[in-house]
Amino acid sequence: MSSSVQFFPLAKPVLGREEEKAVIEALRSGWITLGPKTAEFEEQFCKYIGCKYAIALNSATAALHIAFFDLNLKPGDEVIVPAFTFAATVNTVIHSGGTPVLADVDPETFCLNPKSVEAKITSRTRAICAVHYAGHPCDMDALEKLAKKHHLEIVEDAATAVGTEYHGKKIGNSNHSVCFSFHPIKNMTTGDGGMLTINDKEKADRMRLLRLQGMNKEAWKRLDKSGSWFYEIVAPGFKYNMTDISAAIGIEQLKKLDKFDKRRTAIVKMYKKLLKNKELTFQKIQRDVVHSHNLFPILLPERLISKRNEIIDKLKEAQIGANVYYIPLNYHPYYQEKFGWKKGEYPVTESIYSRLINLPLYPSLKNQDIEYIAEHVAKLL
Repeated sequence: MSSSVQFFPLAKPVLGREEEKAVIEALRSGWITLGPKTAEFEEQFCKYIGCKYAIALNSATAALHIAFFDLNLKPGDEVIVPAFTFAATVNTVIHSGGTPVLADVDPETFCLNPKSVEAKITSRTRAICAVHYAGHPCDMDALEKLAKKHHLEIVEDAATAVGTEYHGKKIGNSNHSVCFSFHPIKNMTTGDGGMLTINDKEKADRMRLLRLQGMNKEAWKRLDKSGSWFYEIVAPGFKYNMTDISAAIGIEQLKKLDKFDKRRTAIVKMYKKLLKNKELTFQKIQRDVVHSHNLFPILLPERLISKRNEIIDKLKEAQIGANVYYIPLNYHPYYQEKFGWKKGEYPVTESIYSRLINLPLYPSLKNQDIEYIAEHVAKLL
């Protein structure tokens, strides 16, 4: 079977003339950094999610850092995070003064397991970080019940979950901090960037100050002809703001997001149909959720664990850019030395990782492309 594309990367942004036009308009406006376009993007994102407040930032890492920093973590304060996540999740805990504590994940959803979380709660625990893996939401009911019982905060790492829904509400419509990514491999992009959403005004006001050096008045409001030059630093903030160029792209991408996610869902269904009865395990989608399908993970049968890397290499020889998201946190040298984490401590996470391959998934994949990829996967199995 022939394919119309020479190489299939794991992910690929879909950008059109609308984004090009929006960028040119932003460039010609005379205001290209944090400004009115960013404010417009925040407003549109609030409408899409259904939340009250949105803070546009230059990355999801910035959103996580601000969220944890706002918790005012003290030395010894612990934040429980899944062993199966990207480094940014724990790095931002560390940079905020806290100590990350790992918990295992659910074998079906690959998301944080509430039972494992409960076993890790101590008198030093301050927060739980719920990572929505690949676009599937965590069991938020169970996690929020634990948080309430033990008087803990929750931060949601929704880097892969823009468009995801849980019990009829979009992820991001919450009283605690929810952190999104607009990196090019995500369901929508701003070139790079992130967003923090929350329904708590007091927290939103505090965290908004942190994105630009703790200034109580943003530059575009000071330098406009009707503004005042005067400002005050009221918190030790960061340089985490989004630019109007990025926001202009985001506004147009947001208009297309539902269409993108619909196509992603169709691609995943097609993959599953073509790879049915091939001994593969798929991420199980729980009832009453909408999966945004940022990634398509497959788990190889146990008999092929030792062949996983060879399979990935052979897929690349066939112009298929398969990959692995993520390497367990307890496998990385820095965390092993810093926290004493060891291999073998998180059996579900490590079992998933040993069998995991993520296949290409992006809206511009054609049906014949999916058939080509699935055919090669099936042959290698």
